[in-house]
Amino acid sequence: MSPDDEEGPLEPEPVGGPVPQPSQRPWMHPSELQTFVAAPTADPRLARPREWAIGVGSAVAAALLTVLVLVAFGDLGGGTRPSADLPQLVGQPSVVDYAVARRVAADTVPSIVTLRVVGGDGRVAPVGSGVVVGTNRVMTNAHLVAGTTDLDVVTSEGRPYAAKVVGTDPQTDLALLAVSGAELVAVAQGETADVGVGTPVIAVAANRAGAYRTGIDVISDRNRLIDAGSGATVAGTIETGIEAGIAWAGGALVDSVGNLVGVLTEARDAPELGLVAIPLAAVRDVLGQLESSGEVRHGWLGVVFGDDAVERPRGGARVAVVMPGSPAAKGGLEAGDVVTHVGDTAVGGRADAIAAVRALRPQDPIEIGYVDPGGQTHRPRVTLAAPDPPALANLPGSG
Repeated sequence: MSPDDEEGPLEPEPVGGPVPQPSQRPWMHPSELQTFVAAPTADPRLARPREWAIGVGSAVAAALLTVLVLVAFGDLGGGTRPSADLPQLVGQPSVVDYAVARRVAADTVPSIVTLRVVGGDGRVAPVGSGVVVGTNRVMTNAHLVAGTTDLDVVTSEGRPYAAKVVGTDPQTDLALLAVSGAELVAVAQGETADVGVGTPVIAVAANRAGAYRTGIDVISDRNRLIDAGSGATVAGTIETGIEAGIAWAGGALVDSVGNLVGVLTEARDAPELGLVAIPLAAVRDVLGQLESSGEVRHGWLGVVFGDDAVERPRGGARVAVVMPGSPAAKGGLEAGDVVTHVGDTAVGGRADAIAAVRALRPQDPIEIGYVDPGGQTHRPRVTLAAPDPPALANLPGSG
């Protein structure tokens, strides 16, 4: 066996004398290599290739994600952030904000009085509410004071004051009361501009127990034609989503900042309707006329409208009867014609037509747009007259 095949150290045994240094020998044992070659050490400033690649990739991904978010929200590229992502505004009156309803109702209560009728035996019976429109003036429903000569009002502080009826208007179911010796708090009034469907409203009224009740919802419809028990068909009323009931009669309907929208009444012929009110424009008109003359006059066209639906894209009010010598007769209207406009007001049905005419006064000139059975359009200018109340007050659909 050769020495190369033997197990054990390859270094030959010394034969006398000192062992030569590795650098002086032609061979070297592996264990001696570390003497000449230093162990490699990594530069602490340099990252390993894999870690470097991961870091760069993460930075690029983060930058790309940031750009995409900015573009999506409209901060880059001229885009617009979707409105659905915008936060909801806070602090604004809302139909579901019951805190607003409570505050507005509390501010309105001092302007709501309890209306009581004094009987022959001296007893008083609460019959409804009234809305204070002046320091000694109260507006209520005509049907609440019909046939009454002796009544009083009680304030929210429990103070009673004698009152008398200045005048009534069955066609709007409104009555004006004069209160003796009182300094009442008038309700706030805003603009008379029409409030549209969907407007948040709050109802405030005194119940028969001397306390107050309130409700909140929105205006659900306009120009409702109702029987309020006043002896005439009442046109142009506002309907709300608030549950109706007799205890609301004579109360106030206000908006979300407390301005009067209308005076509450009741629809006796349509209990399925929500709570209804006579709008502020009519309240102011009746108030002014009763203060000046003690009576109210509305415009009269001299027709009776049918209650059938008109098969036109935008509806209309079909004429059933034209009274001889009336403004309508002078304007050429005949039975079967369909009224589409009263002035600039579009007419969708008979309720719209009646409300538009009654909002005017006798001697007011107005254009009446109508379509005859042959499809021809006409717009005569007529001068409204004063109706004969005994003959027409209870005639349904009278315009």
